[in-house]
Amino acid sequence: MIAAAKHKASRGSQHFRAKATNRVDDLQGMVSELQQARRQNRLKDVALLEEQMHQMLREWKAELREASPASSLLVMSFF
Repeated sequence: MIAAAKHKASRGSQHFRAKATNRVDDLQGMVSELQQARRQNRLKDVALLEEQMHQMLREWKAELREASPASSLLVMSFF
């Protein structure tokens, strides 16, 4: 039972890392676009990209606050 919970937690951890890596890549791309828009003085694009970045960060923060099934399994395995 504990081994199965650890295996599921490991898969969850791998999924979390892959998702985090993709998000970091997305954010880096947006930062590059934002820098380019600032250099080219494209103020509308700057405002749009900043808002998109803030929205993305708010969504990630909300997801991190949610309890994940993997973390729930780990808590249950200790009881």
